[in-house]
Amino acid sequence: MGAVDPYVDVLIEDGGYKLVAKIGEGTMGAVYRGVQESTGTEVAVKILHVKFALEREFVERFKREVRVLGSLKHPNTVRILGHGQMEDTSLYIVMELLEGRGLDAALRSDGPWALDRAISMVLRVAYALEEAHRLGIVHRDLKPENIFLVRRPGGVEIPKLLDFGLAKMSRANDSSNMQLTQEGDILGTPAFMSPEQSFGESLDGRADIYSLAVILYELLTGQLPYEETSSGPQIARYLNEPIPVDQRVEGIDFPADLWPVMARALQKLPEDRYETAMDFADALKPFNTVQLSIAPPAVRLAQVVAAAQQAKAGSSQPPSGNGPLSTRDPQALREPSSPQWAARGGPPASVRGGAPMSVRETSGTASPQWSPRGTPHLGRIPSTPPPPPTTPVPQRPTSVRPPMQTLHSIRTRGRPPERNGLLIALLVAAAVLAVAAVIVFLKR
Repeated sequence: MGAVDPYVDVLIEDGGYKLVAKIGEGTMGAVYRGVQESTGTEVAVKILHVKFALEREFVERFKREVRVLGSLKHPNTVRILGHGQMEDTSLYIVMELLEGRGLDAALRSDGPWALDRAISMVLRVAYALEEAHRLGIVHRDLKPENIFLVRRPGGVEIPKLLDFGLAKMSRANDSSNMQLTQEGDILGTPAFMSPEQSFGESLDGRADIYSLAVILYELLTGQLPYEETSSGPQIARYLNEPIPVDQRVEGIDFPADLWPVMARALQKLPEDRYETAMDFADALKPFNTVQLSIAPPAVRLAQVVAAAQQAKAGSSQPPSGNGPLSTRDPQALREPSSPQWAARGGPPASVRGGAPMSVRETSGTASPQWSPRGTPHLGRIPSTPPPPPTTPVPQRPTSVRPPMQTLHSIRTRGRPPERNGLLIALLVAAAVLAVAAVIVFLKR
């Protein structure tokens, strides 16, 4: 009978998480399945091995992972829920529980992936890396074991980027003002490390781009980009050129222009690679048949703004043809040189003379007519604007019928003629009722 795990059934008071079972273990710590007793929510709890709890470097590295994960919000990066310290001084971190399998397990069971499936997965990881790189974070240990495929309904698998425990943050983003991995330190997995990382040089996001290209290569071929036949395989990798992806496995064909994209990402010098993870993603997009919308927020905002500007530019172009004026841009109708007026032999004299004008749009063709105030109403278009009245209309406040000037003002504001007729009918009916009431009163 095996030894009882000391953390199983332990309750973490901060958050009320009860540890149920161990689900994995690595070099730095173990991962447990936990349940928040108040809500029933299942979580993953990573606990640093107790033997490292008193070693400052490992403790700081573990705290660094908490800070890194807490600053990353991309849906393809594992989400952190909390962190703290156990009673035996071991540090822990609470994360979302992921159901699925590691990318390394998928490679072993599925073999080489189809091009569209591999490109789709790599694009999502590239978007997650882009967010990290914008924050000054380099993963440093990008490999299939640190990419988890979360199962979704319908058999879809969504990648989640794990384990930023070896990440290197810029000093500007590091509250402790120290870097655990200085130049000369070599941390990572050799098969996926960039040349500069193998030689202990300083790193930036282009090291992760190299590692991601190696992952894509393995996804497509089931093998790594180099033949390792010498006693020093890591040195041999950086002395030789990678085998083109379409020559690695017999019987697997790829688009001819795919290899130049991958070869650039696999360049030995960082300055010869793509500048950013998004640049690498953009170069891979032509080979993707799966539509993705999980880009970093800043990129999504730029895409939305570009689309809005393009739509605005398209709508500002004057339509061609001689369609109804109601479908035209009113601003164009104010311009005497507008092509819309040219198709009709030019604008009326009032427009050519600079008189103000507006157009009232209806479901059919709108015919502008100019009133003394320059405001249109529907009707027949006169050759010249009507002259203003020479004598004022006498005002009769006691009359039940509005003065003609009032009716004219209503019409010049663009009221439809049928509404004017209805108003007149109502006024006449009111007058008749008033007269009838007077007659009845007099008869009494």
